[in-house]
Amino acid sequence: MPIIKCPGCDKRISDEVELCPTCGYRFVKRSKSRKIIINIVLMMLICISAFIAVVAFTLGNTVIGSAASVVMIICLIKFFVK
Repeated sequence: MPIIKCPGCDKRISDEVELCPTCGYRFVKRSKSRKIIINIVLMMLICISAFIAVVAFTLGNTVIGSAASVVMIICLIKFFVK
């Protein structure tokens, strides 16, 4: 449970509170929606990279296929390792 500084009164409080107990500053929780957006973007990159890799390898262009495969692997690692 990290301690953060309240922007309203500069007191040190827990990062899990919704309201500052001293000044009543309301903290906006954006982490869930941001994580969802990041996961959607990563999944789109994985799908696009997989498509490019398959098409490139099918057409015989191993350089582009390899690059797309590397991008896909990096996105998969980022998606599953949080």
